Amino acid sequence: MWAAFGLFFVLAFSFAAWLPRLPELKRAFGMSEGDIGFVLLAMPVAQLCVIPLVAFGSVRLRLRTLNLICITWLLVAIALVGLANSPVSLAIVVFLIGAGTGSTGVAINAAGFAAEEAICRPILSRCHAMYSVGLAAGGLTAGFMAAAGVPILVHLTITILVLVALLLLIGRAVVDTRKSEDDAPKFAWPNGALLVPGLLAMGSLMAEGVSVDWSSIYLSEVIDAPAALVGAGVAAFSGAMAVMRFAGDWVSERLSPRLIVGGGAVLS
Repeated sequence: MWAAFGLFFVLAFSFAAWLPRLPELKRAFGMSEGDIGFVLLAMPVAQLCVIPLVAFGSVRLRLRTLNLICITWLLVAIALVGLANSPVSLAIVVFLIGAGTGSTGVAINAAGFAAEEAICRPILSRCHAMYSVGLAAGGLTAGFMAAAGVPILVHLTITILVLVALLLLIGRAVVDTRKSEDDAPKFAWPNGALLVPGLLAMGSLMAEGVSVDWSSIYLSEVIDAPAALVGAGVAAFSGAMAVMRFAGDWVSERLSPRLIVGGGAVLS
């Protein structure tokens, strides 16, 4: 269980580490908001490309191996942000980060499901809560690094080395299962029953994307927040998500899925 929590934390902390430094990159490369939008678009494009491939790879690799490969890819890609020297190179790095986050998202959720099966009780909501904790911690840390004048490359290198050490500690405890060929994903067009949940998921991810990807630029350039607070938007959004996600497993055992989804959608 704790290994699964750690995987979600590592993914989120690493992802949040570079986003509060985005205003610096924007100024350094003379990019407009539109330019940043196109750079960030590389991320979901990469995710769409890689997620089906990782799903098929999940039946050919053991779960621990799959997680280590995907997270290592992500950590290396994030470290490369510090080497980007133009909008084009930054877009390429963001594409690599998108591939890393997409593949790691599949792998760590598989690890979360395997942990649930191993201990016979729900933990996936708390796994996602640890993701939110990681986002908040990564965003705040990046903000303080920026305020202290630590260069982006140095900041990200230190972050990645710490996360690699954490990954080595938790890696051995990941439930190491392997799916049978009968469980291999098969392509199927979504039916009408998936339309409403799909729209709810799209709306939720749009809200998360705006908050996580753009809040640092908004705080820095519109509100003129000090450098130490450029990660505060990510931290505030993620902190609120963490509170509800830590309660999610308890709620899911007591309320119907329809009430949870409907109530959450109305609140959003």
